[in-house]
Amino acid sequence: MSPAGPDESDTCRDFVVPAILESGWAKEAIIEQYPVQAEVQGRYLPDQQNRKRRADYVLDVPFALSTNGTGWVLYNTVTGEQSVVDGVPTPEEAWALFSESRGLDETGREYLLADFNNTIRNADGNVRQLRFYQRVAIHRILAAFANGDRRVLAVMATGSGKTFTALQLAWKLTSYRRFQQKADPSLRNYRVLYLADRDFLVGDPMGDFHDVYPEGAVVRVKSRNTQLSPDVYFSTYQALDSRGDSGSDAQEQNVLLANYPNNFFDLVIVDECHRGSAREDSAWRSILDHFTGAVQLGLTATPVDRSDAKTYEYFRNPVYTYSLKDGIDDGYLAPYTIRRVVFNVDADGVEVVEGQVDVHGQGDEGWNVYDEGLRAAPESA
Repeated sequence: MSPAGPDESDTCRDFVVPAILESGWAKEAIIEQYPVQAEVQGRYLPDQQNRKRRADYVLDVPFALSTNGTGWVLYNTVTGEQSVVDGVPTPEEAWALFSESRGLDETGREYLLADFNNTIRNADGNVRQLRFYQRVAIHRILAAFANGDRRVLAVMATGSGKTFTALQLAWKLTSYRRFQQKADPSLRNYRVLYLADRDFLVGDPMGDFHDVYPEGAVVRVKSRNTQLSPDVYFSTYQALDSRGDSGSDAQEQNVLLANYPNNFFDLVIVDECHRGSAREDSAWRSILDHFTGAVQLGLTATPVDRSDAKTYEYFRNPVYTYSLKDGIDDGYLAPYTIRRVVFNVDADGVEVVEGQVDVHGQGDEGWNVYDEGLRAAPESA
């Protein structure tokens, strides 16, 4: 022991760990030296070298405990309250504090207790774990659903894992329904519709869901092959609305959509929801209006300009936001640099030879010199 008292490692070993175990926490529930920022290729990002943030121990609850080896201070990260406590809260006490701070009823608590999926693997073979902010996003969304919100918005930066977050959210809700079916076998499976406006926004996440859900449980909506038995459906707006942008007669509209009653889905995930489907005058708004029996989750990486915030009007304010700056500060996203480029035409100018045409076969009659980005006057001028 040093003259100033025991060092941190001794305090952790001799005081903290025994206190945690005595409060009833299982060893597997304790994560030591948990990183709260990412490492890139085994190192921290340059601006983080002097602040490698790690928690000595994590119990997967939204509270922080501080100790000097003799007393304890509890900080509630949900309410912001700080108080002196006698020791480490038991799992039951921590869960009760969390449930109370979130205003969770029995359904909300069951939502959060449902299992995540642990079958997805990284390239090294290890289980792909949710990042801390992805867990927070899922719990915020579930809490909103449990509190009766029918339209929920989450803003997550590009590259922060919206698809993986959506997958784990859907799996958690599916797991909860399976739990309910044990008591009531008459309940049908939980059904999810993943909706986007472009094929690749549907195709890419569909592959991830295929890797997790049982065979036949994930399907792409097709106009000539309506299936009603799978659990997860992927579709573009265009596939569900036969009218498209042509503005055809209302009787011809949503021919395929009519195959799915408004209470057919439990959850509708709207990816890149800022693109305009939430606008009242949008060609695709009728699809969202149709599925009134489902809770609807809007996902976007793009903050909406509040001067024309139709997305906010429809989905309300985000229940969770993880910005590009958050991702950079935490080390999960790479910092960006701005590179200014001057095109050679602007820098050097260009002369068009008489009779020369572009790739479309178009000439530039009467103009033959471009200089410093400005179009020169015709030679006859």
